[in-house]
Amino acid sequence: MFTRIGQGSTLWKGQHLQLPWGQLTHHGSSLALTTSRGQTSAELVEDRSPFLEVHWTPTYFIAGSAGGEELFFGIQEESGVQQIASLPRWDVQKSFTPGTHTVRFFDVDHESCVVSNEVGLAMVTVDRKLVWQIHHGDTTQRVLSVDEEHINLMGLNTAKRINTATGAIQEQPLEQQQQQ
Repeated sequence: MFTRIGQGSTLWKGQHLQLPWGQLTHHGSSLALTTSRGQTSAELVEDRSPFLEVHWTPTYFIAGSAGGEELFFGIQEESGVQQIASLPRWDVQKSFTPGTHTVRFFDVDHESCVVSNEVGLAMVTVDRKLVWQIHHGDTTQRVLSVDEEHINLMGLNTAKRINTATGAIQEQPLEQQQQQ
């Protein structure tokens, strides 16, 4: 399966994914990036999901397995793909059920992105740095908004405000969060 994309995010199951500046190739146990500068690949840990969640910009991509813990990063300038983090997941060892395992991406600015899964968050920068990672453990938490200062989360029982730069968590009563 061949998919052509411009900029954004997608749930991808296939062999080739055409980015504006290169091509991703997924062969079950490896993820390869090919650009005009060459090709590199990274090994994937086998998981129960055949899907990758992929987020791309004009200069880089981030990919997370829909059912695994690995987070991969590739950049146009270096024609490289590598694993940059292992994010804790909910129920990864059990069967993959569509909709229960999610990876979402939220651009903070042109050089950083927040990666959210069902039980945590991470901040990644274009220079392949994992700035911070948190495991909140609440599968009901969803990202409401992201800006250069804060990430706002809402769940069934609590709301959280996370400092974008440090990952520091501030719990808030639900009524206070809903007024903002």
